[in-house]
Amino acid sequence: MEDISLRAAEAHRERGRELAEEGDLDGALKELDEAIKLDPRDAPSYLILSEIYQSLEEYKKSLNYCQQAMMYEPENIEAWLRLANIYDEQGEYDSALQQLNYALKFDAKNADIYYLMGYIYAEKEDYRRAKDFMEKAIQVDPGHEDALRDIEAIKEVLEG
Repeated sequence: MEDISLRAAEAHRERGRELAEEGDLDGALKELDEAIKLDPRDAPSYLILSEIYQSLEEYKKSLNYCQQAMMYEPENIEAWLRLANIYDEQGEYDSALQQLNYALKFDAKNADIYYLMGYIYAEKEDYRRAKDFMEKAIQVDPGHEDALRDIEAIKEVLEG
């Protein structure tokens, strides 16, 4: 019986993801709610819900769903990045950086973590640190398009 519930939860989650991508947020929320009813430990569903609420700028709900996902999958880097992103969008840069530093304990070779740290330091106008983290992102992933683009803008600010 449990396997059937888990498969059904996965089907609802995937349908929820598709509806969210199509812009049908009400339909997506219903599907994801059903997925969680069938599998309350479904971290990917919580992350999709977090993403939806973040896009609606309902940060408290987004944060709650992200933390739910992390409770079931504490080493999920996507969850740590989302959490940092939520804090960043609210201007809580130090909280965002704290989450990213913690995420590095799980994956010290993740270019997206370094990129987001660099991006946040740029928002804080600490361009030297921003440059250092962008360089680290590029060192880890030489093809990281966002870091390659943003480091040039940061260098211009530092040189200017």
